[in-house]
Amino acid sequence: MQHADLDEVVAAELVTWNKLTPPRWADRALVGSESEVVSWFGSLARRELELDAEEVLFARKLGRGARPIALLGLKERLLYRGAVSVILD
Repeated sequence: MQHADLDEVVAAELVTWNKLTPPRWADRALVGSESEVVSWFGSLARRELELDAEEVLFARKLGRGARPIALLGLKERLLYRGAVSVILD
């Protein structure tokens, strides 16, 4: 992730959430500490980054069963957002 602006990636990800789920309070608690998150994630990105499996929640659909929602961890979401920002640039 040499070309992604990690400051922007981290700032955007910490205040973004899926509209079908409540905000991630752990992410919200990190708002104001973006530089520490950038440092942590930057050091991970310089090494072999090991991704964790997503959690799957099921959101009820009225009269139509349930819809699976994949919840990625913070490092996986930062990696995804960073890769997308590089592609969009």
